[in-house]
Amino acid sequence: MRKDAKEKRAKTSNDLASVAGYHSSAESNGRYEGGDAYARHGFGESRFYTSDRYIRLDEHGLRTDNGMPPCGYGLEIELASRLPSTTVLAEVLTKVALAGLPQGIYKMQSDASLGGNSSAEVITQVMSRERVRNLYPVWRDIWKVYFPALLTSPDGSCGMHTNISRSAFGKTRETQEEAMRKLYWVVNRYGAAFAKFLKREHFTYCAPQPVPARHEELRRFSDGHMCAVNCAHWNEADGTARLELRLVGPQLSWGAFRNTMEFVFALVDGVKTASWRELEAGLDRAVLALFKGANQYVVDRLRTAGAGLAEETIRKLEDAQTNADYI
Repeated sequence: MRKDAKEKRAKTSNDLASVAGYHSSAESNGRYEGGDAYARHGFGESRFYTSDRYIRLDEHGLRTDNGMPPCGYGLEIELASRLPSTTVLAEVLTKVALAGLPQGIYKMQSDASLGGNSSAEVITQVMSRERVRNLYPVWRDIWKVYFPALLTSPDGSCGMHTNISRSAFGKTRETQEEAMRKLYWVVNRYGAAFAKFLKREHFTYCAPQPVPARHEELRRFSDGHMCAVNCAHWNEADGTARLELRLVGPQLSWGAFRNTMEFVFALVDGVKTASWRELEAGLDRAVLALFKGANQYVVDRLRTAGAGLAEETIRKLEDAQTNADYI
C-alpha cells in the first residue's frame, strides 16, 4: 500500500521548473537572453488568443493568418506564495488553480524581485479584450477560491504588469503615437491618483516619472523597469511593439482584478478621444474626458479609489455610465 502511494506521488508531483514552460528570470537555455527572445521563451509557440480561438504568431510576432500585428493585452501576474515548497505550489497551480485556463495561454517563470523558493509570476500570451472577458468566470474562480488560500501579497509589493499592443491605440502610426503620448502623460502627471485607480501602493519597480505641465514639451519617454509606464518596446518594427503599464498593482480579489482590467480597457479607449485641453485642465476634467460613458465596473473603481475626485465628477460619471454584465 505504501509502495503504491509512493509510486503515485512520484507520478503526480513535479516542480515549478517543469510547469507550463517555467524558466528562470535570469536564464534561458543556459544563458541570459534579453528582449523578445526572452519573452517568448517558455511558450511552445507564440499565439494571439481571440474571443474563441488562437492564431499563431510568426517569428516577428505577426499573425500568420493575415500578417498583421495582434491587438491585445498580456498580463504578468506576480505571486508570492505562502507555501514553502515549489513542488506543492506547482501541483496546486497547474492541476487546480490554473487548470481552467486554455492550454498554452500562460507560462510561469521565476521573479528575482519576489524572492523565496515558491514565488513566481504567471505570464500570459497576447489576449484580445474579448478573450480576457470571456475568461472572467475562470479568473473569478482563480481569485476567489485558490489565490486567497495559497498566494498572497499582503504588503502590496507584487504587481500585475499589463502589456498593451501598440495596435490597440489606433489604426495608423500617427494615431497610435498621439494616444500613447496621452496615456504616458496623464498616468505620470496624475501618478498618485492613477496609482489608487490601479491598486498600487508601493513604487519600487513602477514609479511615476516627471512630465512637463504642457504636453508640447514632452520629449522623453521612460523605457525602464523602474517606471510606471515602460516604453522600451514601443518602437519595435514588428508585432511585438507594445507599451507596458507597470503601475498596475496587486489584485487581491476577483472584483479588483475585473475592475482593473475594465479600467485599463477604458483608459486605452479614452486616450484615443480625449483632448489635450481636457487632460491638462486638472485631474477631474481629465477623468471625465477619459472615462465618461464607461461601464459600472470602471465607475465603481473611480468612486471608491480614494483619489480625491470631486463629488460632482463622480455624479457625472454615474449619470453617464453604461451597464455591462461581465460577472
